[in-house]
Amino acid sequence: MLMLSAAVTWPSAAASPASITSSTGTAAVTTTALTKGECKGFVLGHLEVNVATEEGTTSLDVKVGALAVECAGDWHVQEDKFPHLHGSGSYDLAIGDGSRLDLAMGLHHMSANFPSSVSVEDCTAVVELAKVEFHGGVVADLMDFVIKLLHKQLQVELQFLLCSKVAPDLASKMSLALDHVADEVGTCVAERRATPPPPLPPPPPGGLINLRTNPVVALLDYVVNNVSTSVGLDALVDELTDDGYYAVDLNTTLAVALLDNTLNITIELGELALNGLDTWQQLDTLRPASWSPYVLSSSISADALAANISFCVAASATALAGDGVFTDCGVLSGRLAGATLDISTYVAIDAEFLSSLDTSQYLSPGNLLASVDAVSLESLWFNASFVDVVVYGLNGTAGSELNTAALETLRFLEYGFAASLPGTLDCVVVPLVEPEINHALASELKTLKAQYPQSGPQEQEEAFSHLAIVIALAFFVVASTTSLGWLAYVGKTAKDDDDLPLALALDVSPVVTSGLVVLIWANLACVINVSAGTVAFLFAFFDVGGREAHLPSLFSFTLKGSVQDFWDAKVYPPAILLAVFSGGWTYIKHSVLAGSLLLRPSWFPRRVRLLALHLTQMMGTWILVSIYSIYLVMITLHVKLIAPPGAPSGQTFTVDVAVEPTPLMYVEVATLCACLFFSHLVLKLHRNEARRHQLVTAGAISPAGVALVLNGAECGSPGSTPLGLARDSAVGPPLWRKASVGATVFVAVTSVVTLACVSIAAVVPLFSIELDGAIAYVLGVLEQPSSEEYSLYDVGEAFVRATHKSNFGIIVLQVLYYIASLVLPLVATLLAVVLWFVPLSLAWQRRLAVAVEVTCSWSAVDVAVISLVAGLAQLHTFIGFVVGPQCAALNPILNEYLSEPLKGNTVCLAADATLMPASYVLVAGAVAFVALSVVVFVHTHAHVLGPSVPASDDEPSSSGYHRLN
Repeated sequence: MLMLSAAVTWPSAAASPASITSSTGTAAVTTTALTKGECKGFVLGHLEVNVATEEGTTSLDVKVGALAVECAGDWHVQEDKFPHLHGSGSYDLAIGDGSRLDLAMGLHHMSANFPSSVSVEDCTAVVELAKVEFHGGVVADLMDFVIKLLHKQLQVELQFLLCSKVAPDLASKMSLALDHVADEVGTCVAERRATPPPPLPPPPPGGLINLRTNPVVALLDYVVNNVSTSVGLDALVDELTDDGYYAVDLNTTLAVALLDNTLNITIELGELALNGLDTWQQLDTLRPASWSPYVLSSSISADALAANISFCVAASATALAGDGVFTDCGVLSGRLAGATLDISTYVAIDAEFLSSLDTSQYLSPGNLLASVDAVSLESLWFNASFVDVVVYGLNGTAGSELNTAALETLRFLEYGFAASLPGTLDCVVVPLVEPEINHALASELKTLKAQYPQSGPQEQEEAFSHLAIVIALAFFVVASTTSLGWLAYVGKTAKDDDDLPLALALDVSPVVTSGLVVLIWANLACVINVSAGTVAFLFAFFDVGGREAHLPSLFSFTLKGSVQDFWDAKVYPPAILLAVFSGGWTYIKHSVLAGSLLLRPSWFPRRVRLLALHLTQMMGTWILVSIYSIYLVMITLHVKLIAPPGAPSGQTFTVDVAVEPTPLMYVEVATLCACLFFSHLVLKLHRNEARRHQLVTAGAISPAGVALVLNGAECGSPGSTPLGLARDSAVGPPLWRKASVGATVFVAVTSVVTLACVSIAAVVPLFSIELDGAIAYVLGVLEQPSSEEYSLYDVGEAFVRATHKSNFGIIVLQVLYYIASLVLPLVATLLAVVLWFVPLSLAWQRRLAVAVEVTCSWSAVDVAVISLVAGLAQLHTFIGFVVGPQCAALNPILNEYLSEPLKGNTVCLAADATLMPASYVLVAGAVAFVALSVVVFVHTHAHVLGPSVPASDDEPSSSGYHRLN
């Protein structure tokens, strides 16, 4: 039972809560009015509320049982006929707990989905008078007497009064109010729908960016609208929330005052819990409006989006006495069906200003913000209905019956008013919200423009290039003078002509040889400069409908820095390879070449000089380790994203992450090639000087005849020439005839292995690189592969694709790669086979032996194997080192929200390399090629390239001369 100690009052000026008129024919009419009064001591023994809806009508059936109340007030009686009784006074009235009221009211929708009328569908009242006493003189006594005689009739009159007058009057007043509101809302909706779009501000002189043909708009719309894909909004919301559940503490208090502040209700909202956030059906954003190419329309729809709000209610009335305050707490739960939000936004971007930006300015936040003239909300529409509204958890002072009653009342409100919510929001909320939103947008745009000022184009410094030219010329002059001075000093201090340095021992002007020394030192200076400079940058290029820009460099590559980077990343094998061969070995090689020309034989013996020069030539391509390492990094880091897939050219958005070589990379390659060329030239000069020295020392030739021998003159047979030398043109036995059987078998086997393995490695995939992390995830969504396999040939093709735009320098590097890694190993092997097995003249054997030396020294298949194996083994670690700092801010977000779709690899980019079975074929080919080169080199220097002397009469040689080593 519900016990409320309450007092309800009504003023005398107001309509009477009860006015009873009785008539006895036409003789007399007596009117009894209960005017000013107060009721208290309400008792509700039973409360039942039921809601039903049918054919657009929602009915609320309220049943109140065991109703008891005590009332006190004033009365007035007036009779219009004789004997004209009249009087006034006070009364006491008590309704017993046998009273009850059953009232059914209907809510009708006439227009605009808004309830516009209320009707009394059914009314049943039972009033049991427990006490009726009138005070105020003779008339009061007379009324007491009459009331006691007419007790039951008065009960009937009161019951009729409640159902025939009070309830219909209440329904009529409610209908008038609702009809007025319905008309206002319906008119508002109709007028707003019919209102043309607001006029747009005039564009700037340069015009505005047309959003209909902008590929960025198409890309973002494509990506965001695919809500059900693996990277769509549903999956993203799943990760950003707890599988579509999100809760927030509202901590909001709503105060409502009714009936001229006689009834006050306070609602405290606690936690708002949203469910079904991952049930979006549509999210069309950034679609240009049909009426303007500068307005973007967005439409958001969801299904099964539910909200639970915890609340507490406190109600009190100024007329209630004692503890007449009602408090209770519970949870309101509801679901939005067909919820849609339509938004149109005006975005004005100055086309002329944007097109005037330099590439280096294009992605500057300040410049982009400066190009935005305005962003404003043009229209906002709500479309939604609420279903499955439930209230539960009411367990405060109300009890179970009030709990049920509150639930049914809310259902009544939901059925009756849910359909009108969109119109109410559109006509009541939107006019208030739009100015606030536009004010906030304008203020935020102004703040951002102040925070990010414009930046000018990056100016290129020409003074540096001019200074570099001056320094180079000064270096050449100083180095030339120093070299000539050194040669003059060494020549004067030499013991004899046989102890002259190589630069002075030849029949060549010292100016030429000193110039060669200067070129070697200048080349070394370039190598040192390149090792400290940046040879490549990692850029992120953006192409928007044919307009291109790029972010500032994400990473820079230098030889010195790469060694440090590899070492810091704990990738030790590549670090050691770069430091030894692209660093120290390069300096040693240049020093050997210059020392061979400048040092006297007594300081740098000829045999040591020969060994050093042969070593620099044989291991010439090992200085290319840095180039091969950069090739590998370029291939791995290259990522190209094109969206939307299948869109026509010019309507796509492209992100191209590429490593772009700088001019220093081409300088580095040129210096390395120059170093190889210098090694061939100095070795040629050494051989000429060594042959001259041995021929003159052995007395086999006079100093005057040296030039003929060095120039390859054919002096005839031993018996027919003054020099007694064998004719070089005579066909002699092939090289295999002068070697052991084991060496011949070895050459045959290694030649076949080299030819077969290198040929196979050229076309069969050797390794694969698989990208992982967020980039691989995006590639999968865009239906682009995240892994690729590479053969030797594929590496060259991938190198060209790895750059953003191919140019002549890139093509040259590609050609050099193919020549060094594929062509020359095969050519050198074939030349070695011809030299070993085909009978040739001595002259042709020498030419062929030199050709084998040169092609072997330029062949880099062994360098490719070492670089690839060492680099691929540590690729994952190094890529993480390079990319990691660039994603330091993003990785925690990926780890927190995208761990599951990324399978725990929550990084921007990771790369894993896998060696395939064919890689072992390439290793076998490289080993076979190196072994073949060494064997052929040893035998050619023993039997072909060594200086000759005439054979003695008692010890004739098979070829007419001895070889002096």
